[in-house]
Amino acid sequence: MHYTAVAELAIDHNIDVIALAETWVKPTSSPAELADATPPGYSLYSKPRSTPENHDKNGILGGGLGFLVKDHYTVLALTPCDYDSFECLSITLKLYSGNITVYSVYRPPNTSSYATTFSKFLTDFESFLTVAAVSPHNFLITGDFNIHVNKLTDAYRNRFYAVLESFNLMQLVSVPTHKDHNTLDLVIVSSDSVLVSDLTVLPFSF
Repeated sequence: MHYTAVAELAIDHNIDVIALAETWVKPTSSPAELADATPPGYSLYSKPRSTPENHDKNGILGGGLGFLVKDHYTVLALTPCDYDSFECLSITLKLYSGNITVYSVYRPPNTSSYATTFSKFLTDFESFLTVAAVSPHNFLITGDFNIHVNKLTDAYRNRFYAVLESFNLMQLVSVPTHKDHNTLDLVIVSSDSVLVSDLTVLPFSF
């Protein structure tokens, strides 16, 4: 994770909550490194990727999820919800208008040693949605899914959207989020949700 860049992003744009995917934070990451990502007035909640038994402790672990949250929010729960095919972490915040749960998701690309078949991902994601999509309060699912949803004829994209539709969900990002001009980073809400009134992809890169 580009620690200081994350902190600067939060401060420069006065962001309330940042959902982080593919942080590369390790279980051995030092408090000083994590402090660099945590500007005054914020708290960082981080979950590293599970470490394989044969992993070189000096090597790159990859993956990892987290949230950077302004301290004036009350955090009601922080819950890992990993599946074999993707990483997941949720945070539930108490708001004046009611609670909200944000899910941060990272699905490794097909080239990763952590990748599973796409069919396995869809099965796991459906299991995840049976819990997430019936939340009694507002919820939002975001993260890096490594699915080219901008390619309308892509078979993976269409199978994924069929799952979303079966749970009455919609995906809101319609512009590129990657240097190769693909849309991989998604925002998913209930089809009848009024939670998102505006969505912008910043021209920002570490």
